[in-house]
Amino acid sequence: MKNNNLFKLKKTLLSNLLTLIKILFRFFTGKIKSNEVLDILHNKYTAFKYYYFKIIIKKNTEKPYKNKIKKAFRNHRKKKIWLSTYPILYFLTLTTKCNSDCIICIRHYKKNKNKDIEDELYTYYKREFFPNARTIIFSTVSEPLMYKNWDKVVEDCNKFKFQPVITTNFLLANKERIKRLLEADFVIKISLDAIDEKIYKKIRGGEVNRVLTNIDNLIHYRDEMKKNKDKYSDTFKKRSKILFHVTPNIYNMDELIKIAKKAIECNIDQVYLQEYIELECNRHLSYKKNLTRFIHKAEEMMEYLSENNILCTTPIRELQEISNKYTNIYFNRNKYYRKSFKKKKRAKKIGYKNCFWPFFATLVNEDNEIVPCCFMHISLNTLKKNTLKKPYHEIWNGEAYRRLRKDIINNTPDEYCKQCQYAINFEIINENMNFVD
Repeated sequence: MKNNNLFKLKKTLLSNLLTLIKILFRFFTGKIKSNEVLDILHNKYTAFKYYYFKIIIKKNTEKPYKNKIKKAFRNHRKKKIWLSTYPILYFLTLTTKCNSDCIICIRHYKKNKNKDIEDELYTYYKREFFPNARTIIFSTVSEPLMYKNWDKVVEDCNKFKFQPVITTNFLLANKERIKRLLEADFVIKISLDAIDEKIYKKIRGGEVNRVLTNIDNLIHYRDEMKKNKDKYSDTFKKRSKILFHVTPNIYNMDELIKIAKKAIECNIDQVYLQEYIELECNRHLSYKKNLTRFIHKAEEMMEYLSENNILCTTPIRELQEISNKYTNIYFNRNKYYRKSFKKKKRAKKIGYKNCFWPFFATLVNEDNEIVPCCFMHISLNTLKKNTLKKPYHEIWNGEAYRRLRKDIINNTPDEYCKQCQYAINFEIINENMNFVD
């Protein structure tokens, strides 16, 4: 196989060399102009690049799992425009359905609210994304447990090595589903914005007691699996984690300490304070209306969690100094995380050049559009019936992605990038990249 690929590559090089000689001969004899020469050479070079990277990508997909991750980090460090590896982080929308009515959710401003993806698209995910991923996060602004074939997704995740992540309100969880999620080694991010029943209903429109009951069942099965390691040795790989995902707003500032107490009681792995996405319709609900009080409550929460050895992270700019203080205390106290924490190289420079999204990640939104990240809503391509037959590396190394990478390397990003919460301080380590360290 290797010799065959080398033979094809040499054959392509030879044919391109002969074409170049013919073009130069026609140019010097005056048959074609200089502009036409440049156009022909550009097209030939692009075609050769596609063929070359098709061989290299196929070779990299057959390599061990860790080598793909190292290659992806090397591509980002060297700021390459043409990438010889697939993305390692994916955000995949399986459905646009949701059983909550959150006042803080951007889903209200989305189209196609009650729709599942087609079976052909899921087959494409499974063929192109699952074998090459490091982390896959299912659903961004919807409830993934409402997807019609969710149980099949969990079974498929068990067959591959990537770290599956689910963001859920946990209202639809039952005992069987909880067991399957833990056995499939899922990172379970539970959206919990309040413990008080009235405040939770005001924010999310659901029953918090039902969520808390499901969380208790989750903790019970997790502890049972840890005790009976021999029984679950084939399925339980110790990578499964439980996170509380909290979106601060004007209603739940007093609830932050209650959420921290629940986290300590359940001995969960992490609490994550999500950045509030401000739109014209929900700006009046932002924590920035009473910023001083919010910072005080958030610091009290972080200190309480740190004392009880629970990690609390956030991308919120106003909390970065406080977050770094208690994060450093946590990592220094825990020997298990100390080595991996020292190995992490944080970006020293501030600017768009340190953005990893076009080099690492792919996001497929509810309209089957491929967008660069969760902030930049410009479609780079659309997964239609015609494109589903092609391999993903043709999109990944397509013109749109290459132009975006070049703009980031040259520090001339799109207008959307200037609104990004990670653009000002790239020392923030995104929580999605830390699950399998």
